[in-house]
Amino acid sequence: MGALTVLLSDELLPPKYFNDSRTIVAIAQRQIVNSPDQQFEHVTRIYAFLGLVDYPVLTGLINYVAWVVVLVAAWRGVHAGGALALGWQAAVLILGAVFLGQFSKDVFVLGVVAVLVLAGRGRAREVAILLVMLAYAGWFRPYWFLVAGLYALGRLWIGSRGLSPRAVVMLLGAQLLVVVSAVHWGLGVDFAHFREAANAARIGSVDAQTALPASFLQSEQLPVDYLNALLFLLDFMLPASLAVSGGPFYLVIAGTIAALWLVFWLALIKGRHASVTDVRLLRAVALVTSFVAVQTAFEPDYGSYLRHITPLLPLLLMVALWDRRKSA
Repeated sequence: MGALTVLLSDELLPPKYFNDSRTIVAIAQRQIVNSPDQQFEHVTRIYAFLGLVDYPVLTGLINYVAWVVVLVAAWRGVHAGGALALGWQAAVLILGAVFLGQFSKDVFVLGVVAVLVLAGRGRAREVAILLVMLAYAGWFRPYWFLVAGLYALGRLWIGSRGLSPRAVVMLLGAQLLVVVSAVHWGLGVDFAHFREAANAARIGSVDAQTALPASFLQSEQLPVDYLNALLFLLDFMLPASLAVSGGPFYLVIAGTIAALWLVFWLALIKGRHASVTDVRLLRAVALVTSFVAVQTAFEPDYGSYLRHITPLLPLLLMVALWDRRKSA
C-alpha cells in the first residue's frame, strides 16, 4: 500500500503536498537561482550528487525503502499482534509514503532515527547520536540545534527518573520552558514571530487552509508565551481545530494524530515501561518530546507539523506498542 501510494501520489494527493519537491527540482534545473533558503540548496546538492534529480518516481521509492528499513529497525520488540496494532503500523507506513516518498528534506531525519535505534549502550554512542543531530541541524534545519540540546536534557532526566507519566510530563514542561526562554530571550522575539513570518505571504491561499494561529493568547510576556506553548502542544496532540477546519480528509488526519498520541500516553500510564531499561525507549521518548516541544514555536500550519514529525512517528509508536515480555 505504501509503495502504491508513492507510485500514484500525483493522482492521490493535492499539488500542495509537493511544494518542497517542486522547489528542489526547480533549484536543480536552475529555474530558481540563489534560493533564499540555503537548506533547499544543500538538499538539492545531495539529490544531484546521487543522480536522482531526473527520476522523481525512483527517488520516491528509494526514500520509501529507507523509511521501511528504519521502521523495521525501530519496531524490534514492539507488539505487532492484533488488528489495532497493525492498523497503527499501517497508518504510519502510509504517512511516510505520503510525506517522504518524493524529493524531501525530512527524509534525512531518518539518519538520526536510525543511529538512535541502532546505537548500543555507552557514552560514546550517546555522543555519536548528538553529533548526528548537530550535523543535521547545521546542514538542513537550524532549529535542530535546540532539539539536540533538549534531547540531551531529556536523556539525562529520563535516564535517572524512568518512563513514568509524571516524569515525562515534567520533562515536557521543562522542555517547553527552555523553548520559550530561547525564543523570548535568546532570539529576542515574541513567541508568535516565526508563525507570523511564515504565514504572512500565504494568507488566503490554498496552502494556508490548515494554518495555525500566531498565538492563542495575546501578550509578549514570558508567562503568557509559556501558556501559548502549552496550548500549541495540546493542539498538536489533540488537533481539534484541524478536525473542524473542513472536509473529511482533515477529520481523518486529525483522528489519526490524536490516536497515535493517545496510545503513546496510555502505554506510559499503564506502566508497560516501568521495568524496561532498553536505551532505545529512553532515547525515543527524549527525542519525541524534544521535537514536539520545539515545534510549538516554529510550525506555521498542521501540514508542516505532520510532515516534520512523520520521520519520528516510528519512535512514538515504538513506545506505544512496546511488548515488555518480548523485550525480556
